[in-house]
Amino acid sequence: MTADDDNFEDGLLPYFTDQKAIQNRKVGKMAVWAYAASRVLDYALTLPVIDPHACAVVGHSRLGKTAVFAGAMDERFALTISNNSGCSGAAIHRGKNGERIFNITDKFSRWFTEDFTAWQNREEELPFDQHTVLGLVAPVCCTYAVQPMTDGPIPYPNFSVRRQLPRHTPFTANPV
Repeated sequence: MTADDDNFEDGLLPYFTDQKAIQNRKVGKMAVWAYAASRVLDYALTLPVIDPHACAVVGHSRLGKTAVFAGAMDERFALTISNNSGCSGAAIHRGKNGERIFNITDKFSRWFTEDFTAWQNREEELPFDQHTVLGLVAPVCCTYAVQPMTDGPIPYPNFSVRRQLPRHTPFTANPV
């Protein structure tokens, strides 16, 4: 689809994305990868062996963030699994220690829109936080796993998200 680098002209990106949006950095690579997950699902759902009610999106680290975004944007995913997604994934931005928006956008600005950098060192002013994004996955099941040291000295930023989410019906479909 597109590599994890600063090149926004590689892979399939130039063929189906608004080039003006790319040039103005209104599209981050994470959104492109989430879009790709939905396109893979489009194809998978044409196969008779695929149960359309038992499709999942899964990711680890940067792709854990991508899985959260894909699950929030595409209701056809019956299960969203995010593993160690950290900052801008399953962990909240506000009221925490550890990785901040500055840290992640300084190292990986290509993952986000350029506008996201405006929130560097202003996390407390964000109009919403990651628990809201995870809530967009509802009403389907969302699960995530974290290491205790993922976002600082304690796992609070990750686990506090779960306390803010509504309870969901357990995933009961038979996976393929």
